[in-house]
Order: sequence, then structure tokens, then C-alpha cells
Amino acid sequence: MRSAVRVLLGVVAAVALTVGAVPITSPPPALACSCVENALAAQLERADVVVRGVVTAVERPWLPTSSASAMTYTVELSTVWKGEPPRNPAAVRTAMSEASCGAPHFPVGDEVLIVGAMTGGRITIDLCGGSSRTNPELLGEVGALLGPGTPARPLEPNAGPPGWLVGLLVPAAAGLVVGVVMQLRKRRRMVRGVASE
Repeated sequence: MRSAVRVLLGVVAAVALTVGAVPITSPPPALACSCVENALAAQLERADVVVRGVVTAVERPWLPTSSASAMTYTVELSTVWKGEPPRNPAAVRTAMSEASCGAPHFPVGDEVLIVGAMTGGRITIDLCGGSSRTNPELLGEVGALLGPGTPARPLEPNAGPPGWLVGLLVPAAAGLVVGVVMQLRKRRRMVRGVASE
């Protein structure tokens, strides 16, 4: 009976480590977001970075804790009007939900205008900042306000696995190690028990 309880506890520990730290309390309530109507000129003036590109990937958190949990767009840049993006493709971060001031959702393949702030080496955008899908009228307005822009730096090779993969594999590996150690300890106890008889 004791060994069955220990095995069950080992499985529970391995699953808990594999899933990662899951909040025990409920997430904080989401705050509503409302934007004061801003002219494009004011949005461009406030921004650290104004770029154009195509969304090539969307990374959402595996276990979001609230509507303010961050998601990341990977955007292959083509034109830079303002600022110096740290790399191409650029990591563009926003809250998951518009209720938490997250930018509108952009599917993979959309050409977008990113109007954002530089935060921790990433571009951060929000609902009120002016980021949107491109259209000829919008691009004409941006060109009239900021000039023709310059071509973005060439694409850089992929630097490593995406963050979500690392976030999934590290706890899974830890869970596997804990499970193997527990099984080895159990086997050693069983061998000692047989040897003493």
C-alpha cells in the first residue's frame, strides 16, 4: 500500500513539474481599456518605433493567467520610418486581449503598421498606439507625416528555439528527471528488501 502511495505521489510531482507552476489563486481581474481618440500624427509622434512588415508567427502563452498575459508577434520588417528595431524579424509584444489594452489581433500573413515603444529590447504595442493592418490610404498618411522611410535591415537567421518551446521543455525535462530518480530509489529499496530476506 505504501509503495502505491509513493508511486502516486511521484506521478503527481512529475505532472506538476511538467505543467509548470500553475497559479493556485484566481488571476487578478482584467481592467477595461478605453482609448481617447488620437490622430495618427499624435500616435506617430509618441512612438519610439514606426515600422511596416508582415506577421510570420504568433506566440500566445500556453497557460495565460489573465487577459493581460503577453503574446508576441514575429514581424518580418520591410520599412522603418522611426526608431531602430533591435533585429529583423522583430519581436512585437502586446497583451492578449483588447480588454487589457492589447493591440488588435493580426493573423499570420497580414501586412501591418507597427507603432510602438521599445521595452526591454522588444517592440511593445497596445490598443491605443495606432498599430493596424496596412492599406494604401494609411501608408500614404504615414509617408506624408514621416517621409518615405528606409528599407529595414536584412533578415537575421533564427537565433534559437521559440520561447514557448523552451518554456515547455524545461519543466518537462525536470519532471522526467524527478520521475527517473524516484523510480531508481524505489528499485533500490526493493533490491535491498529482497537481499535482506
